Formats: sequence, C-alpha cells, structure tokens
Amino acid sequence: MARLGAWMPAMLFDVIAVIIGISYTLRRLSLARQEIPVGSVLPPGFEAWRAAQLRAYFLGASVCFGKVVLGNAFLFVMGRLAVGDESWGKRGVSMAIDVLWIVGLVVAMLKNAQARKVRQNLNLPEVFAS
Repeated sequence: MARLGAWMPAMLFDVIAVIIGISYTLRRLSLARQEIPVGSVLPPGFEAWRAAQLRAYFLGASVCFGKVVLGNAFLFVMGRLAVGDESWGKRGVSMAIDVLWIVGLVVAMLKNAQARKVRQNLNLPEVFAS
C-alpha cells in the first residue's frame, strides 16, 4: 500500500501531461490540415505565423509526452536497480523531470502567445486560431 501512495503524484502528473499533450497534438493537426479558401489573398506573414504556431504546438506536445516517457523509463530503471523510494537521488531526478516539463510548457505557452499576437496583427480571423 505504501508503494501505491508514492506513485500517486507521479501518476497524476502523467495523466495531466497526457491530456495537455493530446490537446496540443489536436490543435497542431487541426492547424496543419486547415485548408486556405481558394482565391483568398493571404497576408505576407501568414506562412511565418503558421510555422511559428505549429512549432509552439509541437513543443508543447513534445514536452508533455517526453515527460511521461522519460519519467516512466527512469522509474522503471530505478526499480530494476532496486533503488528505494526514499533515495534522494531518485527523488531529485524525478523532480527535475517535472520541473523541466513545467518549464517546457511555459516556453510553449509564451511561443503560443507570440504567435497569437502575430495572427492578430495580420488580422486573420479566429478560424485560424485552432
């Protein structure tokens, strides 16, 4: 029972990371598949904005899924090496993975906000906001 309690915060963060990662992935796929109306004249910075927005979504999805994979792989290896949950080294690396995930999400959100401002400056409709 004690081992289950130690896994609960890690599992909760993993579930949150997967949900956020799926959200970023769906937004990225939606924007990548979005077709431009035939005959419409796009502003000169449209492709640059679209590329920046896609990079922000990719970064967000990557840090989320990377956190889950890296975190679980680390815990698997530590379990195989019989390193106990009370080890400060194990705790430190696990916390570092979570902190890097949060930092990556903040960077993705900042890049997303920058791309959103560019979209607004180009006077693109909300339909491109996906």
